[in-house]
Amino acid sequence: MIQETLESISQQTSEVIENILNKQKSKVDLKKLSGIVGYGIKPHNFRQSFMGEITKFQDYLRLNGHIKNIPKSQPQQSEDNTNALISFINSRLSEPDYVWPVNMKGTLFRRAIWAYFIDTPLEDVKYYGSAMSKSEVQKLLIEIDIKIANGELKTLDYATESALDEMSNTMESKAIAMLRRELKECQKNLVAEREARLDLEKKLAIYKQKQLMLLGKDKSAIKAGSIY
Repeated sequence: MIQETLESISQQTSEVIENILNKQKSKVDLKKLSGIVGYGIKPHNFRQSFMGEITKFQDYLRLNGHIKNIPKSQPQQSEDNTNALISFINSRLSEPDYVWPVNMKGTLFRRAIWAYFIDTPLEDVKYYGSAMSKSEVQKLLIEIDIKIANGELKTLDYATESALDEMSNTMESKAIAMLRRELKECQKNLVAEREARLDLEKKLAIYKQKQLMLLGKDKSAIKAGSIY
């Protein structure tokens, strides 16, 4: 249904095609497209299940001059990365024989999925990208965790590799905790030093006041002596 709609739109005039683009003519407006497709399709449905088709369609429109090549802003690039990741994960979910990497806890090994997504050896990937932390991606990953727990997906054990992550996270947590303790101690020392300084300043002010009073008495005594 989606593919047929996109193919039909691609055969239309430039004016018709421009009506489904955003104001900048830089990409397809998913809200406008969902209105054309109908059947209760929402923009998030495209992002979750059809971004592969949408990306190819936009590439076609770009190649034929309908979409402008405008440099992407950081938020746009982030959105594109998130959509691409969702499309990547959904395409794997549609493959019954796909094997999902699991960590030592028996849940989805996130770093491995990210390595697959960016087509990079796992040993070269130290952390997964920010796209993995987006709410829509997190929701999808939790659904996969549930499927894994229910035995609905095939899995591959990455316990050894994920154990290194656990050790690294534990070490980082301990290091952060130690730094926080040191910071708290420094703050206490600063407060103590400040209070000690204020106390010394107060004592010095009292001492100066006494000196002035004594000096005043001495002057009065000298004046009184000169009278006699």
